[in-house]
Amino acid sequence: MNTLAFVDKRYQVFVSSTYEDLIEERQEVMHALLELKCIPAGMELFPASDEDQWSLIKKVIDECDYYIVIIGGRYGSEKDGMSYTELEYRYALEQNKPIISFLHHNPNELQVSKTDINEKKQKKLEEFRNFVKKKVVKPWKNAQDLGSVVSRSLINLINQNPAIGWIRADKIPDPNLITENLQLRKKIEVLEKELKNERTNPPKDTEKFAQGDQNFEIVYNYNEEFKVVDGKLASTWNEIFSIIAPSMIDECSEKELIIRLNEYIRKVISETLQKSHKNVYSIQISLGAFDKIIAQFFALELVRKSPKKHSTTDTNKYWSLTNYGLNSMKKLSANRNLDYFEGNFPKSEKETMIHLQHYIGKPIPKVKNLMYFKTGYIGYEHIRKINISIEELEELPNNIENLKYLEELNIIQNNNNYLYIPPQIKNLTNLKVLTIENADFDRIPEEIYSLQNLEKLNLSQNNIKIIPSIIEDLTNLKELNLWNNDIEVIHDSILKLEKLSTVHISFGEVNDFPEIIFNLLNLKDLNIGKGNFTIIPNSLRNMVNLESLYIYNKFIETLPDSIIKLKKLKYLALRCESLEVIPEFLDELINLEDIEITSCPIKHIPDSILNLKNLKNIFFDTERDNLSKESKELIKRLEINGIQVY
Repeated sequence: MNTLAFVDKRYQVFVSSTYEDLIEERQEVMHALLELKCIPAGMELFPASDEDQWSLIKKVIDECDYYIVIIGGRYGSEKDGMSYTELEYRYALEQNKPIISFLHHNPNELQVSKTDINEKKQKKLEEFRNFVKKKVVKPWKNAQDLGSVVSRSLINLINQNPAIGWIRADKIPDPNLITENLQLRKKIEVLEKELKNERTNPPKDTEKFAQGDQNFEIVYNYNEEFKVVDGKLASTWNEIFSIIAPSMIDECSEKELIIRLNEYIRKVISETLQKSHKNVYSIQISLGAFDKIIAQFFALELVRKSPKKHSTTDTNKYWSLTNYGLNSMKKLSANRNLDYFEGNFPKSEKETMIHLQHYIGKPIPKVKNLMYFKTGYIGYEHIRKINISIEELEELPNNIENLKYLEELNIIQNNNNYLYIPPQIKNLTNLKVLTIENADFDRIPEEIYSLQNLEKLNLSQNNIKIIPSIIEDLTNLKELNLWNNDIEVIHDSILKLEKLSTVHISFGEVNDFPEIIFNLLNLKDLNIGKGNFTIIPNSLRNMVNLESLYIYNKFIETLPDSIIKLKKLKYLALRCESLEVIPEFLDELINLEDIEITSCPIKHIPDSILNLKNLKNIFFDTERDNLSKESKELIKRLEINGIQVY
C-alpha cells in the first residue's frame, strides 16, 4: 500500500527510443510529460557506447515509475548485437515496469533519412516491432500526434497502475498522522474485503456439500386416473435455487415456496408425460424432498430464517436470502446481455451463439449435462453440444454453419410452431445428434439428409406423414424417433440403414400395419404408436434381435403367436385399449425382465408368467379389484418370489 497516497507526487518516466531520427518526437513527448507533472528520463543523458553507462541506464530504469518506448523507422545503435532501445525495453519487462509502446503506424511513409537502409537492421527492427506488439501498443503518425497520444495513454496507465512516485521533502506530513491514516485504511480494507467475501464467495466449509450443477432428484407424486403415482425429477441445485430464490429477496413462506416448486415440476413432467398421453393432475413435491432442499440451501448459507417479526397467530415458517444467496441469485436469475457470450471460443462461433441467443430471447449458459427441459451448451475450445428449450422458435440463424465442431443439437418447442431450417445446416459435418420437437413439420426437412454423420434423429411431436427414399442418405443413422407423428408411407430404402437399431414411430390413418418395419432386422428397440390396424402381423418373428418392444394402439385385441420368436426381448410394454388377454405363451420370452401394461382392460394374468426366471418388475394400472381371484393370488406369489409388482 502507498503510505503517501494522499500527498501530491511526481512520477518519473523513462523515455526510450533511437535518437537522431526522433529528435522532434522526443521533444513533444518531453513537453507532454512535463505538462502531466512527470519527470522525464532518457538515454540522451548518457553516451550510448560507454559500458559503465549501461549500468547507469539500468539504475535509472529501476528508479523510474513508468517506461515508454517510441519506435520509428530505425533499429538504433547496438550493444552485443542488440540495440540499446531493445535492451532497455527487455530490461524494463524483466523489472515488471508498467510499459506502453508507441509504434509508427506505417514506417514505409517515413523519410528515407529516418529509416534503416541495412537489410539486417530492417529485419531486426521488424522482429522488435512484432515482439513489442505482444504488450500494450499505441500507433502514432507524426510528432504532434505522438505528444497527445502519450498524454492520454500515460494518464490511463497511471490510473490503472498507481506507482510510488516522488514528493518534496518539505511536503511530507507528520509521521503520526500517516500511521493513523494507514491503520484506518487497513481497517476499512479488511471490512470491505469481509463484506465482499460474504456477498460473493462461498462460506467456509460449504465446499463439502452438494451444490451448483450437481444433480438432485426431486421426489413428487401426482394423480393419474384416480390413483396416486410417485415420481422423481432429475434437476440440479442451481436450477432449483433459481426457481425459488426470487421469492425470497424479501421473505417467503414455506407454503409459497412449495407452490413455486410444484409449478416447476408440473411444467417439466407435463412435457414428458404428454408423450405417453398420460393425463396427470394434483402434482405435489413430497414434504421430505422439500425439507431436504431447504436444509441444503441453509447449509450452503444461501438462505436464512427471516429476521422479520410476525404475529403470534401466524404459524408459517419464513425464509429469506443471505447476502451470499442474493448475489448467487443475481448470477443465476438476472436478465443478461444477449450480446455477451462468455468462453474462449473462435470469433465466428461466438457470433453464432450471440445470434442464437437473440433468436431465442435468452442467454445460453454453459452446463455440465444437457437436460430435456433446460437450455445450455457444452464445450471447451469449441461449441460441442447445444440444448434449446423454448416456447417457440421461428428459425435458426444462417451462420449456424460456423459451429463446425457441433456434435449435438436439441431444439424442444413447447408450442407447435413451424421452424425454418437454413440450408447452411448441411455444413455441420460433425453433427451426430439432432432433435427438433414440435416444429410443425409435415415432412422431414430436406436439409437434414445432407448430415451424413448423423447417428440420432429425433423429430417427434410433428406432423410427418412420409419416410421418403432419400432417407437412405443417412447411412450412419442408429436411432430414428418419429413418435407422435402421422406416418402413412415408409419407403423401402429405409432397409439400407444397416446401423439402425432404434425406431420410435407413430402412424396416421393406416389400416394395415406397414410390415416393412419388421424387415429392419438389426433393431433392438421398437416403439409402435397409433394407427387403425387391429392386427400385428406374424412377420414380427423377424425381429430376432429386439430387446425392447412398446405397442400403443386402440384397436389391437391380441398379440401374434410369432412374438415368442423374440428370445432376446427384455422389456415389453403394452398400451392397448382393446387388449383383454395376456397370452399364455408369454413365458417363452425367456429373457424378459420388465412388463408394463397400461390402459388395457386386463382381468386375468396367466400363471405362465411365473416361469419367467429373469422377470424383475411388472407394472399394470388395472385396479386389483377388477382382477380375477386367481390373478390376485398370482400377484402375491410373484411378490413372494421377489418380483416388484406396481
